Amino acid sequence: MNAHQSHKRIQPRSIPRLPQFLLVALMAAASISPALADTNLVLSLDGNSGYVTVPSAADLQNPSEITIEAWVYPQRGNQNNTLFINKSDNAIATSSRSYEMQWVADADSAGPGNSVRFIVFLSSGSWAVVSAPAPENTWLHIAGCFSSSQGVLQLFTNGVIATSTTTDAGGSTPLTGTLLRQTTLPVRLGRGDVAPYYYARGLMDEVRIWSAARTQAEIAGSMSCRLMPSGGRSRVACILGCLGTC
Repeated sequence: MNAHQSHKRIQPRSIPRLPQFLLVALMAAASISPALADTNLVLSLDGNSGYVTVPSAADLQNPSEITIEAWVYPQRGNQNNTLFINKSDNAIATSSRSYEMQWVADADSAGPGNSVRFIVFLSSGSWAVVSAPAPENTWLHIAGCFSSSQGVLQLFTNGVIATSTTTDAGGSTPLTGTLLRQTTLPVRLGRGDVAPYYYARGLMDEVRIWSAARTQAEIAGSMSCRLMPSGGRSRVACILGCLGTC
């Protein structure tokens, strides 16, 4: 899968904690020298104009089950709610929206600050949301998981279940049998689709979108590993990372 590069910086990751990955999807667009092939890089988002666009594809929005993973290092930017992963027009509840991974700096009407929110929008016109603490200036692995057959939306942080819900945001409609809303919009890393864009500030690495509802054991078992989709992992679309084996 090829990523379209738009106003972004790629830098070596010097902050300890994570395994070594490469920004494979971005190397060609950024003209990265082969000499950097053994250097661990991250996507650096400036909170003003930096983002990456990945064209829409079926494996980025499996309607019945999906898992979205990434390492993030959120920093306070110009807006309170910022978008690290977005496949949505960010308009109204019933508009063209599939999912959003937000970081919230300060508390707002929807919940506390210093938190990550994972929102999925359903074909019924409703949506569901889960959130968990996510301190700024700290590397955190986040994984949002939706399963229609199990009727659950889960959020994992650092490989541990943080929260889950079995109903939509209204609290009355079960998620069992519901489907993820399909859109033709691209996946954007670091901003929304339309103004004011909600630019994210911080760092990102190893973004993976799975056409499966992954278990806690699966998430914890591979979050610190390098993956190769062709190596028996046909249900993962790697946007950043995925070089080597786990």
